[in-house]
Amino acid sequence: MKNNITEFLVRIIQNMFSYKNSVIEEKFNNLINKHRQNFSTLNKTQSYFYSNVIGMDREIDVTSDYIFKGIFSDESRTRDFLENILIGNNKIFPEGTKIQEMEYLKNEYIQTKLPEEAKKIIFDLQIKTQQGIFIIEMQKNATPDYLKRVEFYNAIAYSNQDIKDKGDVTKNGKTTKYPMKDYESAHPIITISVIKDKLFDDKVPCVSYHTNTEKETGKQYMNAFSYVFIELDKFDVNNYNKSIISDNEKDWLTFMKTQDINKTYKNEQVNSAVKYVDNIKTNKYEEYLRHQMSEMAAMKEIESAEQKGRKEEKIEIARNLLSMKLDVDAISKATGLKNEEVAILKNQKK
Repeated sequence: MKNNITEFLVRIIQNMFSYKNSVIEEKFNNLINKHRQNFSTLNKTQSYFYSNVIGMDREIDVTSDYIFKGIFSDESRTRDFLENILIGNNKIFPEGTKIQEMEYLKNEYIQTKLPEEAKKIIFDLQIKTQQGIFIIEMQKNATPDYLKRVEFYNAIAYSNQDIKDKGDVTKNGKTTKYPMKDYESAHPIITISVIKDKLFDDKVPCVSYHTNTEKETGKQYMNAFSYVFIELDKFDVNNYNKSIISDNEKDWLTFMKTQDINKTYKNEQVNSAVKYVDNIKTNKYEEYLRHQMSEMAAMKEIESAEQKGRKEEKIEIARNLLSMKLDVDAISKATGLKNEEVAILKNQKK
């Protein structure tokens, strides 16, 4: 009877690990493989190439962190991109709006509760304007946690604003003190996420707008948070909604998706971005490669952390099974730990 119970528990735990690890490994392998393709896959519709004097092809990924931030470090390019993405019917701002008084903000915050719990939050780009604070994020892969992360980023940016006290207000000779903060001065946060993958189902258009509206009337009474998602994988250069996507906006989407160096763009700011990439290829290619290697090193750190987390979870389950008096061999089969590792844990409990 005891053997039957042991075998039953082993099968349950093996199935649990098999499912969980396969999901984790599949997500992470997809992430790593797609990242490596930026170096190894010579896809003419997705990469920039040029031949140097010795005939070697060089590849640049426009959606890489280094290039993406460089393109939008220029105020004219950024303003043009923002105005074409955000302004218009059924977008974030009505026709006629102009993005003014642009100020690039620091792109990181330190979240502090206790020193040992301090956490650094890094945005790709954060820009303050009269209309609000814009966060521009480049996301290569539509990971399951990305939507939650975007909401968290918005909340961080909103709560870190320097909101002044209302101060004293004098009316009809009477002065009233207001201890409250002047929350009406808080800037709304608008996050624009450019994603190479698909994030939502096919019914959602390639550029989608998400705001907080009242369910019955559809009116927006609270505008602190707005989101724009650009799913490049969904964008079809030859088949898109021309009543929603303007020619200038189309040029930005085409440039980011196809990265076609041979195409002539009507939008001069997109052509400016092309020239920027050409300059990187010609004069700063080694610097670009160093940044790419740093990105890959960061991915390796993520992989290491994932593996460490899985190992710690196995150890915790093994300890629980030892407390149930299961033998070492059964626990090893259930968790995937080596017999020697389980034996060490067993000796530690004595």
